[in-house]
Parts: sequence; C-alpha cells; structure tokens
Amino acid sequence: RSRSFSAGAAAHVALFVFTILFMPLTVVEAPPELWAMLQAAMVDGRALSPSWWAQSVPSSLPLVHMAMRQQIASEALYISKVLPSFALPLLLSSMQIWVKGYSIFIV
Repeated sequence: RSRSFSAGAAAHVALFVFTILFMPLTVVEAPPELWAMLQAAMVDGRALSPSWWAQSVPSSLPLVHMAMRQQIASEALYISKVLPSFALPLLLSSMQIWVKGYSIFIV
C-alpha cells in the first residue's frame, strides 16, 4: 500500500516549524540527580506532566525566541530563516528528489 507523498512531506514540514517555534534546544544545566528524579516521577506519573519537566529540568528558550533576543550566532539565525523558506517551494515541486535532499540537509 502506497501512502500519499504530499501528506507525509507536509507533516514533516509542520513538525519542523513546530520544533523551531516551540521546543527548547538544550538543557542549561542538568541536575546531578536527574536519573533518580526521573525514575521516581515515572513511578507516580509526574513525568507525564509538562509542568514537572519545566520545574525539574531547566531548559533554554526555543530557537525563534533566542533569535529575537539575539542569543544565537548569526549563522544559526541564517539557517533558521533559510530552511523554512525552502519548504513551500519543495512541497509544491513535482520533483520529489529535491524534498529528499532537503530532508538530508535538515538532519
């Protein structure tokens, strides 16, 4: 059974944009007892709550927020502008090989 290429490609681009806008990039400083905290939180279900993660593991801002505050290098800002701008033309293109190249470039 063959799946629609355009639906899968659109889903990947949507996930990429979501990642740039909303996901933290790194952990600023992981607590030394993180593994023990995580195990205890998994047992009682606290690890499934986003608020537990926000309080227990301090993280950086998402990429776009860091770019607006000028906390990232100019090269990273350039890449974060260029990659989404290529997404729509590649999705509308009939040449699927370009989308595969774009996917390799992202990874």
